[in-house]
Amino acid sequence: MQIRLLQTGGWANIALGCTLTHEALTAEQRRWVQELLALAPPSRSILRSVAVAPPPPTDGLHYQLDVTVPDGVRTLRFSDEAKPEALVSLLRTLRPSLRPVPARGPHQPLE
Repeated sequence: MQIRLLQTGGWANIALGCTLTHEALTAEQRRWVQELLALAPPSRSILRSVAVAPPPPTDGLHYQLDVTVPDGVRTLRFSDEAKPEALVSLLRTLRPSLRPVPARGPHQPLE
C-alpha cells in the first residue's frame, strides 16, 4: 500500500505533500488510513466539505489522500472544515513529512 497526502490552499496556496509506503507508517497511522478508507466505497472518491458563507478571510486548507490498494487507487478529498478525526490524527503525525510539491495543473496526477 502506498499513501500520498497533498495539502493545498491556505493564504499562500502552497501545495505540500508526501508519499509513504505502508511499511513506513506506524500501526496507529495504518489504523487511521483504514478508518479513512472506510468512508469511501472501493473505486469511488468522496468529497467532504462544508459550505461557508461568507468566505473566510483566508483560503481554507484542502486535503487529498491517495491510497494505492490492490483494487486500484482510492482518492479521498476533505476540506479543512470537514476533515474527520482520523485525518486530523494522521495530519498531526505526517505534518513534518510534508514538503512543497511542484505546481501542477488541476488534471495532473499527484506524483
